[in-house]
Amino acid sequence: MNVNSRPARTADSLGVVAEAAARAEETLELAARHLDPSLVDVLGILGFDKQYTSAEGSYLYDAAGRAYLDFHTGEGFASLGHNHPDVREVLEATLAANLVDGVQLHYSVLAGMLAEALSQHLPAGLDAVFFASTGAEAVDSAMKFARAATGRPRLLSCGNGFHGVTLGPLSLVGDEFFKEGFGPLLPGCGRVPFGDLERLEAELRAQDVAAFIVEPIQGRMVTLAPEGYLQAAQALCRRYGTMFVIDEVQTGLGRTGRWFALEHWALEPDFVLVGKALSGGYMPIAAMVTRRDIYQRAVGTLERSYVHQSTFGRNRLSAAAGLATIRIIERDRLLEHAARMSAVLLDGLAELEQRYEMIKEVRGRG
Repeated sequence: MNVNSRPARTADSLGVVAEAAARAEETLELAARHLDPSLVDVLGILGFDKQYTSAEGSYLYDAAGRAYLDFHTGEGFASLGHNHPDVREVLEATLAANLVDGVQLHYSVLAGMLAEALSQHLPAGLDAVFFASTGAEAVDSAMKFARAATGRPRLLSCGNGFHGVTLGPLSLVGDEFFKEGFGPLLPGCGRVPFGDLERLEAELRAQDVAAFIVEPIQGRMVTLAPEGYLQAAQALCRRYGTMFVIDEVQTGLGRTGRWFALEHWALEPDFVLVGKALSGGYMPIAAMVTRRDIYQRAVGTLERSYVHQSTFGRNRLSAAAGLATIRIIERDRLLEHAARMSAVLLDGLAELEQRYEMIKEVRGRG
């Protein structure tokens, strides 16, 4: 696409979009003044302090119409590319329908449809869904549900793991850099080295660990688990009565060439956490998916039906965008495309590794 082929603007009676277009050159100035000036400085140091005016597909565009290939995609949230037209069409149709929204004391049929669609792409029995607005909130939900369902106090994660920066998930994060200045964090949270089964079993043996929360591929440094580690970790959790939680916020929804990375190892976890790519880059939405028996033990009685909620977690727009995203992945065979591109990239980068000593190691999947 070029700058001249963009769709015509729709009505903007309050002038919000028109003013945004007119003030585009103030983007970084406004961010420095009212948002995060240190991040603006970092963008300048990296040479990323461009004045982008639009985005479509895999490209960002500046005012001159120059295209920039976006390899970052918001750390994976725009996995369909920016501003996918089919997701936008579904959102516009949802707004036009004036549907009942699924927040607080009401349910949207779209939330139930999205939960059903997610469950169909996960191992059998994972069919109880709690929708949230962010991946960190989904992680926090699993922490709470695991403690409530097991009656156990402790939570385990892995060194170098990343699960979010709100206070609960931050207590699981394996990099101390993110924690500095924010303590004391949540008690009862411990870590074991990623890939070390002996250390994991030593922690689980006391049978006081509610959940072991692990990324199938660690997102911080794209670290793959040793062969057989995840299957053995799951077996240890089963042996000692600990919930096995797979954090797929980074890896889920096709990014590794499967719907979820857990499929590469035929895992059957007690929880799967989903986020980032779930709305095709449009709306904030994440999900905690578990078994119905676990959900009921945690919050399933009449008295506890309202003790864990998320104000906008199951809203109609996020659910509609999620459904559209899943259908686009299915229709356009994006899982197969990710697997093909994985082979192309890994083979090509491995060849470059032989030629350039600055490349130390090539690793990844999808």
